[in-house]
Amino acid sequence: MMRPLDVTATLPGPEVRHRAREALRVTRALLSRLARIPGSPWRNTCLFRSIAAHAALSWYGVPARLRIGVRRATGDGATGIVAHAWLECEDPTLAAEKQPGMTPLEPSAARHVIARGAGFE
Repeated sequence: MMRPLDVTATLPGPEVRHRAREALRVTRALLSRLARIPGSPWRNTCLFRSIAAHAALSWYGVPARLRIGVRRATGDGATGIVAHAWLECEDPTLAAEKQPGMTPLEPSAARHVIARGAGFE
């Protein structure tokens, strides 16, 4: 089981959170532009956005947790799974939203899947 996010005494003040929000805005805009460069390794996906946002929040000392979740694909003839990445943060204006039906992967579950060799070649 994952430890709860400890923000009791570490949540920065309003001015720092305001600068963190601005950093997130700039980070998202920059990633969007980098992803448009032909041949760029950057992608404007939820995983890239969440990692970049986590780095920006960490810079400002804002506690956040990067989460990756999965759910079964839905719809006509859908098979497999759908994955999504998002941030959990005590300040809802800084967190990215989880999509409905997503179940976050816990570290122990991820180790189990990787140990079994579940198609990650």
